[in-house]
Amino acid sequence: MRKINSYTSVAGFLPKAMTSVFLLALMVSCGGEREAPKGAENVSPRIRKNIVLQSPKANERYAIGDTLRFLFAHRDNKPIDSLWLENDKTKTSVSGAAVNVPSARLGVGVPDLKVTVFADGQNETIYPKVRVLPDQPPVRYTYRVVKTYPHDESSYTQGLFFRGDTLYESTGQRGYSTIRKYNYRDGKPLVNVNLDDQYFGEGATYWNHQIFQLTWMARKAFVYDETLAKRKEYTHTYEGWGLTTKGDTLVLSDGSEKLYLINPVDFSEIGVVQVYDNQGKVTELNELEWVDGVLYANIYGLDKVAIIDLSTGAVTGYIDGSGLIDRSRYVGMDYAMNGIAVHEDGRLFLTGKWWPSLFEVAIYQVGGN
Repeated sequence: MRKINSYTSVAGFLPKAMTSVFLLALMVSCGGEREAPKGAENVSPRIRKNIVLQSPKANERYAIGDTLRFLFAHRDNKPIDSLWLENDKTKTSVSGAAVNVPSARLGVGVPDLKVTVFADGQNETIYPKVRVLPDQPPVRYTYRVVKTYPHDESSYTQGLFFRGDTLYESTGQRGYSTIRKYNYRDGKPLVNVNLDDQYFGEGATYWNHQIFQLTWMARKAFVYDETLAKRKEYTHTYEGWGLTTKGDTLVLSDGSEKLYLINPVDFSEIGVVQVYDNQGKVTELNELEWVDGVLYANIYGLDKVAIIDLSTGAVTGYIDGSGLIDRSRYVGMDYAMNGIAVHEDGRLFLTGKWWPSLFEVAIYQVGGN
C-alpha cells in the first residue's frame, strides 16, 4: 500500500477537477490564526500548587554526615499541619512545616524522595531533588603481585569466585559463553558447560549450594548445582553485568551507577544502591566481589577496582591495577580488566578478559606501609 505523507500525495489520489479545490481549502485552513475557544483565556495551563519547598534548593549538594532540613510553606500563609516523608530507605512523619533527615539514612546519590504535605484540610505531594556525596575522597591503593598462575586466554572473563579451593568462572561472547570450574594452580578446567549460542554469559556467584549466572541482554539468570548441572532459570528486567553474594542477598550490576539487591530465592528485587564518589556518580560497574565487609567492583574499560560501602553506596577507595597486563600487547576494551576472586584463606586474585594470567595480589595504600 502506498503511504500518504502529505497533502500533495493525497491530491494525487483525487480527481483532477477536485484537486485545486482541495489544495485551496487546505491552504486556507492551515494559514492564519485560529480563533480561541470562548472562555479559553480563563483556563490555567497547570494546576496551581499551594505548597512551596523553601529548602533545600533543587539539586543542592550534601555530604554524608550532613543533616538535610526540608522546610515547606503555604502560598497563602496558612499553617502546615504535618509532613510525611518517604523513600525506599526511610519513612518519617512529623508535625509542622519542617523535617530533618540525616543524609546517611538516604545513602549517596539522588534519593527518590516523596513528601506529602498536609495543610488547610488538603494535602499535596512534593518530590525534592538533592544530591548526597561522600564526605571524603576515595583512598588510593596499589598492589604487589604475590604469585602468577596460568589463565585460559580463550576465557572472556565475566564472573570469578572461589568455592573452597576450586575457582569458578563465567565467560562471555555469543557462541563461546561458558560456566566452568577449574584448578586455579594449573588453569585447567575440571568441568566446562557451554551456554546456548544465543546467550552472552556475564557475572556469576554462589549461594546455598547453587551457582547463579547472569546473561547480558537476554534478561535471563541460570542456576546450577555445584556440579554445574543446570537446575532452573529466572527471567528478570536487568541488563546483566556483575553478580556477587552478601550474606543472603545477591548484588547485581548493570553497567550504571546502580547496584540491585536481589532475593536469591525468587530473583526479586529488594533494594537499589546508588554508587557515588566525592565527585559524582560512578558508572560502568562490572564484575563484583564481596571482600571483608565491602564490595569490590571492576570499572569496565579501566584498570581500576572501586571499593564500595554498600550500606551507603559511597566509594571509599580505588585500587589502581595498571601494569598487571602488558597494554602494548593487550589493547582495547576486549582485554578489559575483569575478574575478582577471594580465596577462603583471604588471598585476593585478579584477572581480565582474554588475559593469559591470573594474579594473586596484595593490596596496600598508596603512600602507606
